[in-house]
Amino acid sequence: MEFEFFIGIDVSKSELDIAVQQGRRLLFHKEICNDPHDINA
Repeated sequence: MEFEFFIGIDVSKSELDIAVQQGRRLLFHKEICNDPHDINA
């Protein structure tokens, strides 16, 4: 079985934007504040 995923992480001073795609289908997307409290949650 073969899988092909694209994982993107956009880092800015104020937030992290994370996405996972399989082909053109978006499987996961989340935006979190770029601070230790939110990253560890």
